[in-house]
Amino acid sequence: MIPVFQNDSPEKNGTCVRSCLASIFEVSIEDMPEFENMDKSVFLDEIRKWVHNFGYSISVGNGHKYNGEYYLTIVSINSVPAGSHCTIFKNGRLFHDPLDGKYEIGKHTKAIVFNRLSESAKEIHDKELG
Repeated sequence: MIPVFQNDSPEKNGTCVRSCLASIFEVSIEDMPEFENMDKSVFLDEIRKWVHNFGYSISVGNGHKYNGEYYLTIVSINSVPAGSHCTIFKNGRLFHDPLDGKYEIGKHTKAIVFNRLSESAKEIHDKELG
């Protein structure tokens, strides 16, 4: 994992999700889809398709997920009304904040966990994603 920091503000649709994914998968943020500008109805499906290219699926839930891997958390930002932010956790602890601690992190609202796909599962998943 190589930490990538966002250089924009959480008051608008920031690049925190892309920063976190770029950190975990060690890719350039410029080469990624602009998830932050996508409609919420397709947001998770597009992340699902993108991580599939690396041999992973995702599962979404509440609470922290301890699978020994990095996972994304959607958290509130206390100083930004209705603001949400994406961070990386591992084993229940904050591992990387793409805002580098510039804002106070609030309540954890969602976890996006990466699940490594076996070759046979990847083939089935390929067919499902079309």
